[in-house]
Amino acid sequence: MMLPEGVFRRWKIEHSFLFHSFSEVWRDDTPLTAEDILELDIYCRERYIELVPSLASFGHLYKVLRTKQYTALCELPEGTICLNWGYSPTQSAEDTKNFQKAGALQYVCPGVQGWNSLVNDNKGAYENISRMCRYAKEYDAVGVLNTDWGDYGHINHPEFSVPGMIYGAAFSWNGQIREREEINRAISKIEYGDSSETLVEVISGLYDCSVFSWFFMVAFKERCQKRAGLEADRYDIQNVKWERMEEAEKELCIWEKKLYEGIGSIKEYGRKKIYAYLLAAELEHWYRRYRLLWYTVSRESELYRIGEVIGWYGDYLRS
Repeated sequence: MMLPEGVFRRWKIEHSFLFHSFSEVWRDDTPLTAEDILELDIYCRERYIELVPSLASFGHLYKVLRTKQYTALCELPEGTICLNWGYSPTQSAEDTKNFQKAGALQYVCPGVQGWNSLVNDNKGAYENISRMCRYAKEYDAVGVLNTDWGDYGHINHPEFSVPGMIYGAAFSWNGQIREREEINRAISKIEYGDSSETLVEVISGLYDCSVFSWFFMVAFKERCQKRAGLEADRYDIQNVKWERMEEAEKELCIWEKKLYEGIGSIKEYGRKKIYAYLLAAELEHWYRRYRLLWYTVSRESELYRIGEVIGWYGDYLRS
């Protein structure tokens, strides 16, 4: 297949190379030799393929750093702070414990669980952040770096990350971690001025109704386009819980009603089944409103990635 000029297809193998002075690294392997690489280069050239060599380093140096010759390189410079990332709601203490055991300074780095979703997973954020903050205290971490990030264009609006940010602020300064329901009531009242103290729980309920997430939307699009290096091979859309779709729709109506009742006098409207072309139009109108919202907190950046996905779905639904 011909690729556009300037586009490369990467074929990667994880293997050692026979550097003559690195025998301790490759002695247990069958390392590639210079002759092997030259033979591969000839094979590629005969087929009009340019072989571009790449030597992995840093994170791939584990075999080098385990040798007696280079073990001293494992020592961190004095004052280096390790960022101990961990985003799972059931995150283990093992990494934090190992950093302490090695005598390393560390920040624990939980996350607000907003990536690939229109609404943050506040329950997951609470579990993840509270765990990591407890580990920080137990294993003498010097700080907490609470993270918010996005994938595939950062679809998640920053406003929905506020509860997770407050979890991080509260738990990193106070060893007495409140129960989730209690702190959610406080956030609802103090941050959002919600006298019913239910807004954060309602938002959490909206997240629980997600079945076909932004990640799966992008994965399906890229699979249809047969993009190389597709992550959908690992997170196949067959993993979508389609059987929960109808139940999630009913739950969404309930949470939507609670949201509108909490906001006040917004008239409740019914959700109707619509034809695919009407859904395409709704998506495009939604994106227009979303763009205006985006510009209140960000410059253009990678907004085009979100627009590309929405545009593709509009075409797909109309086809």
